[in-house]
Amino acid sequence: MLKNLITFGDSWVWGVGAGYQKGQSKENFKKISDNTKYTKNSFRSLICNQFGLKNRNFSAPGSSNQQQFRFASEFFLGSKLHNLTKKHDHNFTQENIVLWGLTSVYRHEVWNKHTAVYDNIFMTSNEKYAKNYVMHHFDENLETDRLFYHIELFNAFFKLTNVRHYWFNIFDEHVFPRKFTNMLFNGVSLLSLLTEDYAQNDQYHMSNWNDTDRKITKAIQMQLVNPHSLHPTQTGHKKILDLFNTQINFTTGEKLVDM
Repeated sequence: MLKNLITFGDSWVWGVGAGYQKGQSKENFKKISDNTKYTKNSFRSLICNQFGLKNRNFSAPGSSNQQQFRFASEFFLGSKLHNLTKKHDHNFTQENIVLWGLTSVYRHEVWNKHTAVYDNIFMTSNEKYAKNYVMHHFDENLETDRLFYHIELFNAFFKLTNVRHYWFNIFDEHVFPRKFTNMLFNGVSLLSLLTEDYAQNDQYHMSNWNDTDRKITKAIQMQLVNPHSLHPTQTGHKKILDLFNTQINFTTGEKLVDM
């Protein structure tokens, strides 16, 4: 029986904007946009409340895929957990389930030697580093391939350690060389599922508070994301909860549907 939900992802998983109230001004919204007291409205918290699970959360506002892979490496390969998974500890493998959201490839994690912390850089920003990186080094297809290779590596690790884990696309349908049996919703993104718009989006959703792609515009009109930061509202998170309940039995951790 499951006891713990381990979550990875970006601000959609973390719950940025889950405290938005209809009609709230952008100024007032910014004051509470990432307040932790509102993450109780996030779908990960709703899942835990419904099934009596504890949440070990690694998702973070503005997080990149690279950062999430680093967090997972540090967590699962840390001395204590590494020993547990290496020994195929029954309690660890049977009591935990991993939900991992894949975010925009237009983000990049770099080490800042001046502040001694990692920075997540948005490739769409006006920062000097971002402009230089996009001009000389960035390619969407290559970054998607890199994401695929990391997924493959963690699939192999989780298989070896018998840890149940599932991937899902947050707001873009990434096209990989092959399909994964543990990819939820057959790879359809949460944004597409929320809007029930399954046709290809008119542009890659950047998730930078300024997007105007077709699907996010529709989600705003449906009041499933807020109009300021474009993150799911409380109604949106409840709908995402319902979506996950069609995919996973959160008592046993088993997948309910096949590809």
